[in-house]
Amino acid sequence: MEVILGAWEEFAKTITPPAFTMDSKALRNHASFMLGAIAADIGRPQTELEQSLKSRGLAPRGPGDTAAETHAMARLASGYSIEQLVSEYRALRSSVLHLWGEVTLGLPTDMSDVTRFNEGIDQALAESVARFAMITKEAAENERQRLNAVLEAAPVGISVAEAGGKVILCNPEYKRIWGEPPTPESTNEYGAWQGWWADGSDKDGQPLQSHEWALVRALSGQDALNDRVDIQPFHDAGERRAIVLNAKPVRDSNQNIVGAVVAQMDISHQVKAKEALRESEAKFRTIAEAMPQMVWSTLPDGEPDYYNRRWYEFTGVRECSTAAKMWDGILHPDDRDRVQAQWQHSLATGETYEVQYRLLHHSSEYRWALARALPVRDASGKISRWMGTCTDIHAQKEAEDELREASRRKDEFLAMLAHELRNPLAPINTAAELIKLVANDERRLHQASEIISRQVSYMTDLVDDLLDVSRVTRGLTDLQKETLNLQAVVYSAIEQAGPLLEARNHELRLRIGPTPAFVSGDKTRLVQIIANILNNAAKYTPQGGQISLVLEAKPPTATIRISDNGSGIAPSLLPHIFDLFTQGERTPDRAQGGLGLGLSLVKSLTALHGGWVTASSEGLGKGSTFIIGLPLQAAGESPAGGDAAVTRPVQPSGPVRLMIVDDNTDAAESLASLLEAKGHQVVVVGNADRALAHASLGQMHAFILDIGLPDMDGYSLARRLRAKPETGNAVMIALSGYGQAHDRVLSKAAGFDYHLVKPTDTVELTAILNQLGSPQESS
Repeated sequence: MEVILGAWEEFAKTITPPAFTMDSKALRNHASFMLGAIAADIGRPQTELEQSLKSRGLAPRGPGDTAAETHAMARLASGYSIEQLVSEYRALRSSVLHLWGEVTLGLPTDMSDVTRFNEGIDQALAESVARFAMITKEAAENERQRLNAVLEAAPVGISVAEAGGKVILCNPEYKRIWGEPPTPESTNEYGAWQGWWADGSDKDGQPLQSHEWALVRALSGQDALNDRVDIQPFHDAGERRAIVLNAKPVRDSNQNIVGAVVAQMDISHQVKAKEALRESEAKFRTIAEAMPQMVWSTLPDGEPDYYNRRWYEFTGVRECSTAAKMWDGILHPDDRDRVQAQWQHSLATGETYEVQYRLLHHSSEYRWALARALPVRDASGKISRWMGTCTDIHAQKEAEDELREASRRKDEFLAMLAHELRNPLAPINTAAELIKLVANDERRLHQASEIISRQVSYMTDLVDDLLDVSRVTRGLTDLQKETLNLQAVVYSAIEQAGPLLEARNHELRLRIGPTPAFVSGDKTRLVQIIANILNNAAKYTPQGGQISLVLEAKPPTATIRISDNGSGIAPSLLPHIFDLFTQGERTPDRAQGGLGLGLSLVKSLTALHGGWVTASSEGLGKGSTFIIGLPLQAAGESPAGGDAAVTRPVQPSGPVRLMIVDDNTDAAESLASLLEAKGHQVVVVGNADRALAHASLGQMHAFILDIGLPDMDGYSLARRLRAKPETGNAVMIALSGYGQAHDRVLSKAAGFDYHLVKPTDTVELTAILNQLGSPQESS
């Protein structure tokens, strides 16, 4: 057996294709096992039928695998083909016959053994081939099943065609894409498929011809890769789908084309998603560009990737510049560290970003902006980008600063008001205490009375200023306009300011032209305007200073220029000099007080006359100049005036019977005591109902009525008294805390003859009462 195996092994090496693909030991082990089985069979007697069956490879087999089948499985596992397996058996048969034919070997040559041996080889070959074929068939079926599974599960449509174009295989995805397409027999039938190029090339949008389909080009030997087309499925003529085609030819061992395969990927969802994204981005950009705010966005790491046009217009930065480093050049240096720290905190935590900073405007000035940004998160909650805005809040910041400044001035004003009110209260209180102690000392009583009178007059002036400002700023001032010679108005203002000018020993230089300067205005208010500025000049100029007043009339405007060599106006104060509550610094040299209302009142009253006022100063210690401008009016032109004052017959003087109606008991009783001391007969009541029901109502010559009564105001009470026959001709005197022209008009309409403002001017009231006398005395 060893000789036969050695000779067979050498012979097997010469077989084409080579059969010897196992190592020598494995080859010999399997061959000797099979040869041993054949030799054992030769030694067993057999019938002619058995011999015949063996010759045809049909011998009955026992249980389990035969030696030949084991041999076949071993050869298949080592990579043999069926041709190589058959060649191996032929080589074995040839080597045995060749060996037995060698007479020189001295081996016995029994032909029956040779026949039996060949029959054994035939039987082994049949068994080996049968097992080999069975295993190969099973492997092929398994491969086919795997291929079918791949085709079924593939997310792309796959179809296979023969060389002539007949489609022999298509998977479910292919059918879904095309909607149960027909099965063509050749490429001539490919015209039924409708598609249009969608690759962005010159032929984009054009229909595909039959020869342009990827499968047809693959059958011609081309590799058709990444064809982007839109197709119309067979089941829906109104639908379009976007697909990508990849096709390659299938070749045999001789490189002949035997067919082609095409893979088709449906990208309709991706295309629609991209289109939706483009539309969404277009909408976003449209909205962002339309917004009046600056809009920007960044990547998750904070790197900017978008700014709208408003941002570029505001900053003046070159468009399309988005680098983060450019922020260093447009943020105010004092804000950079704070802004950067806040931005990094938001990036690290995902918290809303909100900060105010100064941004360099294209005008080269820094303007305040409010920046806000929110994170945009994906479905998993991860930040995908940041969306932010910048809002120009410069005007708001300036307004806030102005409000703070106005609040500060208001607080200073209130403090000054408290101070100015306390100043006269102290001597009034002292004088009142003095009166209690020196009741029999006429000189000291007179002195205390003078103190109280002066201080009350000063407090009245303060309250009048407050009321004036309130009325003017709310537009409630009614001007009693008439044609006035501005020269006379100026002299009246100088006369009013004269005591203060003389007290501070100032020199007033006048330059007033001889030509009259006529204006339309309210004389009282115009005198108030000029006197206010003169008083200011006197207050803010050290003792013995120089003040000049120049009146010029150059149509269409008359100007009054008042200059002084006083303390001047600080540059920081000058822009606010006419604002409410604004006042220069008080110094020990300032003999007069004040609330800082005068210049605000000057500006408002001048504007009501159609004029203007300006202030200038070269700085502290260099004096100041105020210029008032008023529109001139031709002489003799008289504006419409108000109603004429109501006059009543003056009766002979003498004691008067009168009633005071006031809910302030102290005020009413003190006034009654004063009038009784002057010889008049006075009745005091606390409200309107008691006044109307008083027994001596018809005996009264005059009524002094408080306007602010609790149950019925003074206006209504006056009307009721005028309506009564017994009191209809009595003198009605209004007593009110309001003394503006509007208030006087209301009291006049209610039937009052006189309107007095609290605190009561006793001199004026005494003069009114002295004009009246009792009917008994005058008869």
